[in-house]
Parts: sequence; C-alpha cells; structure tokens
Amino acid sequence: EYQLGDMMQAPDTRVGPRGAAPRITFGSVERTGRTEDHAIASDVTWREATDALDRDNPRLVASMDGRTEACAETLSNRREVEFANLLFDPAQHGGSFACSGGSLWSDPAADPLKQIREAIRTMPVKPTHAVFGPLAWEAFSAHPRVVKAAGSFTGEGTIDATAARRLLRGVEPVVGESMVNTARPGEPVELTEAFGPHCALVKVETAPNPGRTFGWGFTFQKGTRKTWTGYNPAPGAMGVYDIK
Repeated sequence: EYQLGDMMQAPDTRVGPRGAAPRITFGSVERTGRTEDHAIASDVTWREATDALDRDNPRLVASMDGRTEACAETLSNRREVEFANLLFDPAQHGGSFACSGGSLWSDPAADPLKQIREAIRTMPVKPTHAVFGPLAWEAFSAHPRVVKAAGSFTGEGTIDATAARRLLRGVEPVVGESMVNTARPGEPVELTEAFGPHCALVKVETAPNPGRTFGWGFTFQKGTRKTWTGYNPAPGAMGVYDIK
C-alpha cells in the first residue's frame, strides 16, 4: 500500500544542463489480504417434485433451478448488506462527521449541500460517487436549501439525480435501495433498508489496480462461483435433493 503523501508530491523538478535530477522515494506498507468463503445450502423435498428419483422429471428440474436461483439471490442479499455496512463504517474512511440537532438534514436550518461540498474540498482524492441511503437521499433531495440552489425560488419540491450531480460538481449520486428481511427464521417478516440514513463519498475506479490506482476499496474473488447438487436419502421418507 503506497503512502498517500508520497503519491501526491510536487517537488521542484527543474534541472540544469548537467545537473542531477532530484530523486524522490515512494514508501509503501505491505498488507496481507485474504478472501472469505461464503456458502448457503437448501434442498428440494419429495413433495416438491412428482418423482424425486427421476432426474429428467421437468418439475424436479424446475424445482432445483428455482431453489438454486433463490440461494444465489440470498448470497447476493448478504453481499449487499456487508457492502453497505462496510461502506458506512466511519473507520473505513479518512474522515467523517455525524449530524445532530440543527445539522440533521431533516432540519430546514441545516445546510447539507455545504456540508458535502466542504467534505469534497478537503478530500485529497476527489470522489466520483456519493452513495446515499434512502432516508439520506430523501432528506437531501427535498431540503429547501438544496432545492433553491437547484433553481427553485420557493424551495419546494425535490431535485433529481441530474440536478444533484450539477450541485455536487460532477459527483454522481447513487441511492442504495435494497431491503432485507432481518427477522429470524419462523418470525414475522421484518424488512429493513440495507443502506441506512447515511451518505458516503467514494472514488470508484473504472479499472482498479491496488498498486497503481486510488480507490475507496477493491473487490477480490478467488475462483468462480460453484453449485453442487446431490441426492441425500437421510431426511424424511424419500430423502431430499441437496443444493449448495
């Protein structure tokens, strides 16, 4: 990991006809990275297929495919939650501030646009995206000061992503709208927004390289996704088809 200060040097590079070019060094810190295994399992029971012993049975195939897709979607849900938790963790950023009282974006006296612009100005690596949780975006896009800055005389109504991009000087607004069920198995469904009432400014690289580019984070994947299916005779009277 390169040191931020080293990567943003601006020394005097002027040199005479026979002078020596100024020499600079780039310090770095070696960090250990690793990936974590993620998996989920389910099954198709005898009652969910007309003939669990016939692998060519179309209803069985449909049940297996549907359950496999549901497992894949569940893994994606978990990835979304982990990403949101990591994204809005203050420890993962160089700076953060918490709104309270009159600085809450739901307060008409607050100035969310000024707060974000000041944050962008102080960032050594300028962000490309502003990621909002639904509540944060609702408060920002409908705030009277923001709406007036977009050209409204009354400050009523809301602004869209295009207007927000202009106000944020090219930073792309993104709203995370995923919802997940946080209830335990068997309990009533309790849907919760994965992205909380926060806003994060991040730089997204189109071609990320840990050794050459600046970015908020990197996603690494070891190997490819795999699916295993097999018949398990132990459960029930006729067994089940396991999916992992």
